[in-house]
Amino acid sequence: MTVLPARVLSLTVLLAVTAFADSDADVTAPTRSLEEAQSESPGMAVARAAEVKAVGWVMSRMTQDFGWGEDTAHTVLALALANASWILDPSNLEAQLVTKQFELELVLRLWRHHEVPLTTGHLALNIMTLVALCRDPRAFHSKDLVSLLEHQDGIVDFEVAFGQLAVCSAGRKVRKRSIRTLLSIIADQRKIHSIDTLSVTLLALHCAQKRRHHDLLAYTEQAIDVLLKAQAQDGSFGGNLHTTALALQALLASDLGGSWNATLAQEYLMSHQRADGSFGGLFDTNAVLPLLVGRTLLGVGDQPCLMQPHYPRHRTPNPLYTDEINEVEFDEGEMAAGVVYERFTVEPATSVIPPPPPTMINVTYIIWIGNSAQQSFNLTLSVPVNTSFFSIMKTAAEADPRFEFSASRWANGYYIHTISGQREQKVGYWFWLLYRLTVPPVPGTKPDNKFVVGTGVQETFPSDGDYMLFWYHKI
Repeated sequence: MTVLPARVLSLTVLLAVTAFADSDADVTAPTRSLEEAQSESPGMAVARAAEVKAVGWVMSRMTQDFGWGEDTAHTVLALALANASWILDPSNLEAQLVTKQFELELVLRLWRHHEVPLTTGHLALNIMTLVALCRDPRAFHSKDLVSLLEHQDGIVDFEVAFGQLAVCSAGRKVRKRSIRTLLSIIADQRKIHSIDTLSVTLLALHCAQKRRHHDLLAYTEQAIDVLLKAQAQDGSFGGNLHTTALALQALLASDLGGSWNATLAQEYLMSHQRADGSFGGLFDTNAVLPLLVGRTLLGVGDQPCLMQPHYPRHRTPNPLYTDEINEVEFDEGEMAAGVVYERFTVEPATSVIPPPPPTMINVTYIIWIGNSAQQSFNLTLSVPVNTSFFSIMKTAAEADPRFEFSASRWANGYYIHTISGQREQKVGYWFWLLYRLTVPPVPGTKPDNKFVVGTGVQETFPSDGDYMLFWYHKI
């Protein structure tokens, strides 16, 4: 497989390579004129003109409250990817009002989550938009949205993959268990329900690979081969614009060379732009918009304020990005021409005093299987104070496969139904019961019922020295 640098690839996908030699130099703002775009080189002028018209149409759909109704998050994300210099400009009042409206809608949605639960896909989309706007999704009005997303199980594979892409884009390490889930989607063709799912899975794996957590090249190449075979004779993927745009993002992010018909795909994409600048509705236009400047969802974590040292210093970098994303080291061959990646250096006057290290506690997690505790194993973990038992269970599952579990999500939290491969059975009345003890339990001896935990695993916060017993037995 011929591999080109990522910079060259983005140009190849959109138009002729030679026409876009400097397409990454600047991201246009909505105020950029059509005449300015057309004054550039012929190839670049086509894409720039298409972008200007598309952005103009998107902005014309903005409501009086500076939002786009149910599509606000998706639209702001598309604008942030395509127009970073505009949306991130603190002196641009319109951009700031758009950003505030997005945040207000998200706050209201979080406040009403008991009435309208946040789905995995919706939460992932909002996290990626926050990251693209240089906001910290781990401290959004005292809510850690990334942890909330990690605790959710997507209903379909697309949501699972999109959720992991959001987690990775926010700088959080993708868990090994999640990597295995993504790989299973690729390995089992029966699980690939759509090209959309495959494309987002590929983007999520690329993100995990980029963060240097795993060597996933063999798996991503397998996914690329499957995706390439799905291209139709007219250049489309799946026969529709949105799926084609998503597939192009995945292939663009794959640093793919000349082994596929990029020109035909680009022609299919551009043929759908209407006279008013749109690519159909807002949903499809938002999907295409980042591609017009050679960007993809994989670039969410690469906004100027996160990665480029020339961004105005008066915007204090968020510890989320300086501590995690900017610690990634790049080989010289991986760096885009003319761009230097480095850690932000905050001036002493604006430096932030790091918080004190958290107080740690020791909690022992015990599992019994069988009425007489025929199987018994335990694990003592050191965790920060006020850690929920659900988080402790996840940490234990990462450390020891015997502690792996499955849960169902309800309106009031998670219900654990399977641990260590043992699923509850209504026939025979075999269930899991959780006990909270201050002394080690005697194997097979039933603790008093007063020790049964009456709250959900997310609302249970063990204290130092507690013994948390999950017992699978016949009630």
